[in-house]
Amino acid sequence: MIVNRKVDRLLILVLPLVFVVYLSTRPTYQLQEEPPPEFLRAQSDWPPKRRAAEEQLARAYWKCAVNAIEWRYAYGENLPNDPPPEFTSGETSPGGLRSEDAATARGRYWQRLRRVWILPHVWRTNYSLSFAWVARLLTSFGDWATSLWQSR
Repeated sequence: MIVNRKVDRLLILVLPLVFVVYLSTRPTYQLQEEPPPEFLRAQSDWPPKRRAAEEQLARAYWKCAVNAIEWRYAYGENLPNDPPPEFTSGETSPGGLRSEDAATARGRYWQRLRRVWILPHVWRTNYSLSFAWVARLLTSFGDWATSLWQSR
């Protein structure tokens, strides 16, 4: 008989547990805290003061992406062409720019974000346990049983 050995008893307990943990492990993706060089890129012909202001502005928009945009759009998802209202630098006059220049800068940094959004090195992968699949399975089973019962 197979259950008489201690190893078999251990396997009967451990294998289902390992299977449940495997099914419950899910990757989550988060933007890196530090903006990638592709996002910070400034024109080389700009004076140092303008480059510093642009870098500060780029960091402010990246911080907005980490704090607001990342939670609205998933990794690998296409971002819309126009920036959402919550995509702001958080400054009334970002980088000392005029209001029309600020709108242009907002659009420019949104397009940069759209380009880097799909790059894997911009994201950090974390693994966590999620047992949501069990609830979905039980709900599906309950719906199936209800429909079976009502069809009689």
